[in-house]
Amino acid sequence: MKSFDIQHKLWLLVSVVLLSACQPAPTDSDVKVSAPARITQVRAVNQEQLKPVVRLSDGTEIPMLRNTDGSWSGTANVQSNTNYQLSVYWVETLPQGDLLLAEWIQDVIVEPNGTIINLSENDYNYSLDLDGDSSTNIEERQNDTNPFVHNQTGEQFDSNDGVETETETDTDTDTDTDTDTDTNTNTDTDTDTDTDTGTDTDTGTDTGTDTGTDTGTDADTDTGTDTGTDTGTDTDTDTGTDTGTDTDTVAPPSVIVPRTTNNTQPLIDGVGVEMQADGTLINEWSGAIQSDVNGNKLWINNLMLGADPDGDDGDNYRQWAAMHDGENLYLLVLSDDINSQQSDSTTMWDDDSVEIFIDGNNSKLSTWGDNDDFHAIIPLLKQNTLDANDNESGRFLAGPNSTNDSISYQFTTGPRVGPDGIRRGNWEQDVYEIAIDLESAGIEIGVPFGFEVQINDDDNGSIRDSKWGWFHPSRADGVDIDETYTNPSIMGTAILQN
Repeated sequence: MKSFDIQHKLWLLVSVVLLSACQPAPTDSDVKVSAPARITQVRAVNQEQLKPVVRLSDGTEIPMLRNTDGSWSGTANVQSNTNYQLSVYWVETLPQGDLLLAEWIQDVIVEPNGTIINLSENDYNYSLDLDGDSSTNIEERQNDTNPFVHNQTGEQFDSNDGVETETETDTDTDTDTDTDTDTNTNTDTDTDTDTDTGTDTDTGTDTGTDTGTDTGTDADTDTGTDTGTDTGTDTDTDTGTDTGTDTDTVAPPSVIVPRTTNNTQPLIDGVGVEMQADGTLINEWSGAIQSDVNGNKLWINNLMLGADPDGDDGDNYRQWAAMHDGENLYLLVLSDDINSQQSDSTTMWDDDSVEIFIDGNNSKLSTWGDNDDFHAIIPLLKQNTLDANDNESGRFLAGPNSTNDSISYQFTTGPRVGPDGIRRGNWEQDVYEIAIDLESAGIEIGVPFGFEVQINDDDNGSIRDSKWGWFHPSRADGVDIDETYTNPSIMGTAILQN
């Protein structure tokens, strides 16, 4: 599957557009957009009357439908190795007409391996001024003034001066949906017995029924009017069988990891992680992605196993975030563990720890064996202490089926030094800060890779009390399930932005 992805930075809550195509012929492609916060934060804008208008360079307007999460989806038809001009307009429907609030237009080429375009909220054009009074349309909505009337002259303007959003109504009542090529042969026999070889011109109206057999050479030129009625029935039935083979069995990335800007890489020191009251990371981790492509926060809340878990399946007490700088993948894991942390076990997964899984080429094989399938186990504490763990003097372990090739990574933990707890505001969360060398992990920018994060929780020593996963499914009917370390195909999928 070839694709290009115009991915807006999700922490800005702006739109996502995904188009994809398969070689050699164009195919239907998913398009998804969400309104930029610059618009949604204006109270006067009626979100129920806000809609996107998405167009391709050939003038095709892509029909968009609103999803339950407030985003919009539609389908387009694109071809790999083709350049398109893609336009996204945000329009509010008011009593006076449609008002254009923002626009984004860019030439995009759908390359064989896909193209990712970084688009921030500021890339939209908000300078649109329908009535020409130096107050933009969105400013007029903020100020509760009339964007259709010039503030000084009182001159009124038609909304059609903006983006034309009229939808063409197709009045063709033909319900034949057969898209095959009609190969039927017309076997009607002209039974006209006219043997006239002259060149006379017939200008009359032929209303008779011709039942003879035409055996001569008819050179007449018939300029009359055919008043007959075609009462035939098209009985062509599409019995063709689709014999194509769909070889695209891998799901598209569910997480798009943004690239840091201005050398704002986080320090891997286990401290200094801060977030706002709404859970948004700030300062050195402010550029990290905290949600998947559907807007779901990256919780590690699927209860996989545990005789005595400290919560229920789906409880949002553990989470992860990530970004990259072209050389390293920076991973932050936070755990709201209100019980004691343990470091007594020689099997590190039986202590409080995080497990990281990577499938560099996203092969989604059901068995381990690729030289880019990695599994790392990182305990929160050094052995038999309450000290923070690190890769210099602490302990860590490769999973039992991880590749023998060396993966380079750096980590430092911060037991109870993270942001305020989710369950108790005065109980700080545990912190894992990890930097993974992309080259050693076989991860390429713009190419999907397999990824999974899991957390082990030990509250009273000895063996772990529970295990939680991000993408790994929850256990069902109380039956424990823990499969990623034996089956790498059930990892999630991520991709790094250019």
